[in-house]
Amino acid sequence: MEFLAILFGVGAVLFLVAAIIGVVKPKIVKQESRGKAFGINAITACILFFLLILVLPPAVNYEQSLSEIKEFNEEDRKEILAGYLKSNEISEEHESDFYNCMSDMVQSKSGKLSIGEVLGWCKEEFLRNGNSFINVYVNYENLENQFSQWNGAHKELERIILESMNDPDSYEHVETRYRVIKDSGNSHLLLTTQFRGKNSFGGVVRQEVVAKANLNTGSIIEVLMQ
Repeated sequence: MEFLAILFGVGAVLFLVAAIIGVVKPKIVKQESRGKAFGINAITACILFFLLILVLPPAVNYEQSLSEIKEFNEEDRKEILAGYLKSNEISEEHESDFYNCMSDMVQSKSGKLSIGEVLGWCKEEFLRNGNSFINVYVNYENLENQFSQWNGAHKELERIILESMNDPDSYEHVETRYRVIKDSGNSHLLLTTQFRGKNSFGGVVRQEVVAKANLNTGSIIEVLMQ
């Protein structure tokens, strides 16, 4: 994007200069008349300026509230973050770490706070604790993908439940609740799933499973109660 912006910007300026020169001496820009020299070069300059506007990243307003940022898609959020890291001379290799921090802040902090303010907190903690600061933050976009959009069940836990049932075809998901447990050394997702299914006697019973899952991958760490 930066290369295209430079290319379009320089090209637009050159054609604009050519349009001005063409009004004075059209032969210099290899045109027979002043009108033609100005028109061709001016139109080309306008087209290049338009393309430049399209490829330039949108201006970032770090005063936008978290409530506003919450409505942005992931791509737009990452553009905001990339601009912040660049302006603060933080390497791109830490982008995913900072994105986890930003995602967590957007979901857990007051919507009235500005995105600039919470990114500042992420930066302060990063400078103070290095990479270890990411262990207590949650990428909520990844977290949401762990759950079924159809019935709200945790996909991996549901798979394990079905494998353990006497009659998987009788499975009916009732409810899945979760809590994010933040611990610098052992952060995880605590899942509680209630479901109905037939037991070994053929009767339909309601059961509950509690399990720990990896925050990032969704893999089940441990089934605590079944």
